[in-house]
Amino acid sequence: MNQATEAKTQADLYREYGRILDMTRDTNLQGTPYHCVKLHGVTLNYRPSFTEPPNGYTFALTILEDRPVFVGDILYVVGVHQLVSSIKVHGISYNRRLLDAAGVGVWGPGMLTFADPTPVRKREFILNQKRLPIPLPEDAVAHTDRLILTWKRADGRIVVSTRMFYGDLSSAGKAFGILKSVMDDAKGLD
Repeated sequence: MNQATEAKTQADLYREYGRILDMTRDTNLQGTPYHCVKLHGVTLNYRPSFTEPPNGYTFALTILEDRPVFVGDILYVVGVHQLVSSIKVHGISYNRRLLDAAGVGVWGPGMLTFADPTPVRKREFILNQKRLPIPLPEDAVAHTDRLILTWKRADGRIVVSTRMFYGDLSSAGKAFGILKSVMDDAKGLD
């Protein structure tokens, strides 16, 4: 494995850019190969003139999902039998077929993606090791189920009352059940 090719001379820069032109052929980057070049860490939006010192330029290692892959990019491993969920790109094989993750392993193009494949969780928070749905803003949904918490004094006067809005009865019921069990557990702590 090697890291990104380090350009030391002006000729090296043009050689690497030629590699970029070949690499972007028949991809969505064909018309904008300069997106595969960074100058001082910033992706170029124009054809490079290579007037800066060679060590200021970084070139993409490969293309994945019509996007350039640079050293340091975070990619996600796809597939069922994975030991790691994401990798930080360290380099590429000499035949430019496998990406290296600094000793963690090597992956081929069909095994990686830029998109995080982790399922999006519902909005939740944890209270006493129990997951509760987070209430919605009052104006978020036109018809919502409400959970109303009220603190009454012994004489029946309401001291504090708050309403929490949920998108469905299931979420409101779950929140109520967990909050009630936490309060019931607290009764025995006198």
